[in-house]
Amino acid sequence: MASCEEDGSAFGYENTPISSKLESDSYLARYKNQTVVVRFWRMRRDDYRSIQSVKMLHRESEEWKQLCHPNLAEFIGVAETACFMPGIITRFYRNRNILHYMATNRDVDVLRLLHGVACALSYLHSRAKPAVHGNVRASNILISDSGEAVLSDYGMSRVADFAVHFARPSANIFEDARWQAPEIFSGSIENDERWGATPATDTYSFGMTCLEVCTGEVPFPSRRFFAQDLIEVSRGARPERPEVEKYPLVNEDMWDIMESCWQQRAERRPSMTVVEQWIGLIGIVRDIGTS
Repeated sequence: MASCEEDGSAFGYENTPISSKLESDSYLARYKNQTVVVRFWRMRRDDYRSIQSVKMLHRESEEWKQLCHPNLAEFIGVAETACFMPGIITRFYRNRNILHYMATNRDVDVLRLLHGVACALSYLHSRAKPAVHGNVRASNILISDSGEAVLSDYGMSRVADFAVHFARPSANIFEDARWQAPEIFSGSIENDERWGATPATDTYSFGMTCLEVCTGEVPFPSRRFFAQDLIEVSRGARPERPEVEKYPLVNEDMWDIMESCWQQRAERRPSMTVVEQWIGLIGIVRDIGTS
């Protein structure tokens, strides 16, 4: 078992990761009598980008600690190790992500879960200093013990942007673009050309995530997603509507939400507060119709 510390408290974590991503590995650990997940980024001690990333992580972690919403995953702190790799400590959710939960449980109210995610994004975007998630997708929607959707990895994309510099050589660096708004990789964002995430790009990603959850497949499942695919998306390419007979969750109401969220022009996309209310209204109408 390896060791690290947070706020002066040392604790151990498992040697084998429970999940690996392009730029990081996650491990189970015991911290202050609870099971947590520690996510370590692949960085180098002597690299300027890594040093700046760690500084930014510590700075922004203070803001993450201030976030409190029932549909946001609980952020605990930042772990330090002897080899300099920073680790994000979050609560462990044994139900895993939304797709796994849907595959292992019957009668899951998908609309309610997506409404919870919309509520979390609305909360982030509506703060006095708006916060942006930056990587909304099904794998970042976890399920609590009470069966509620909790959005994880909020704000982590800035750190990932640095860490991906040290990703495995075989990794497809374009894979995340399946969920990303075209302005993210077309260089048309004015306020932050390096990163480019805004509330509007989160809205776009939420639309793609709705499609992913309702079909069980990533957006554009038939594409391998390399540079040419990014060009086509930046020119307006979008997923085709799946057959309702095969994917009944992609009904007229949900498809309208998805298409609104992934509008080409950012200013034409609804705010997540509007999307939250939209999904809530659909749920009310559905419940009245089945009562």
